[in-house]
Amino acid sequence: MTLGGNCMVSQAPFDYLNAKYSGDLGGIWIDTHPDISYPKDFTNEHAMVVANLIGKGDNELSQFMSSPLKPNQFLYVGLQDLLDFEVENLKELDFSYELQNDKIFDYPKIQEWINQNNFSKIAIHFDIDVLNPNEFRSSYFAEPNVSEFPAAAGKMSLNELEEILTGLFENNEIVGFTIAEYLPWDQMNLKNIFNKLNIFN
Repeated sequence: MTLGGNCMVSQAPFDYLNAKYSGDLGGIWIDTHPDISYPKDFTNEHAMVVANLIGKGDNELSQFMSSPLKPNQFLYVGLQDLLDFEVENLKELDFSYELQNDKIFDYPKIQEWINQNNFSKIAIHFDIDVLNPNEFRSSYFAEPNVSEFPAAAGKMSLNELEEILTGLFENNEIVGFTIAEYLPWDQMNLKNIFNKLNIFN
C-alpha cells in the first residue's frame, strides 16, 4: 500500500507488481482523469503516469519501467469528460474506456471485467479527486473560493466508493493499493494561520 502525493505514487508499485505477476495483473484505475498525457500536452507529471506505465508518456520517466503494462490491463472507473488531447492519446494508445458522467461503474461491472480478462491479481489506484467535491471536501476540486478548474471534477459518492472497494477486496487478491491527491484544505489553511503565531515557534 502506498500513499501520495500525486498520482505518480502509482508508477513504481504498478511496475514492480507487473514484473512480479506478469500477465496475471489487472489495474483498476479509480480516477476522474485518464492520466494519459505527454509533456507536450501538460506540464504536470501526475497527468502522465498511465502513459508512463505503458512505456510512453514522459520519456525520462517511462525509461525506468522494467515491465511496461499493456493498455488492456487497465480499467478506468469514475472517468469524466475528457480534454481533446486525452481523447486523441487514448485512441492512439489503443485504450478501451467509457465515460461515466451519468453513472459510475458499479462493483459487478468491474468484477465482470476482471473475470473476462482472467486477472488473478489486482492493483488499485485510487485518486481522491474521483469523489464528488460537494460530499468529500479534501480534494483538489474542493479548494475554497475556487469555482473554475481546468478539468472535470469527480462525481463518485462515498457510498459508491465503499461498494466498489468492499467488493474488490472481498472477491479478489488485491496485491497493491495506492492512494493519491489528498488535499485537506481546512487543515492546511489553519496551519498557515497558526504558523504566524509566536506560541507555535
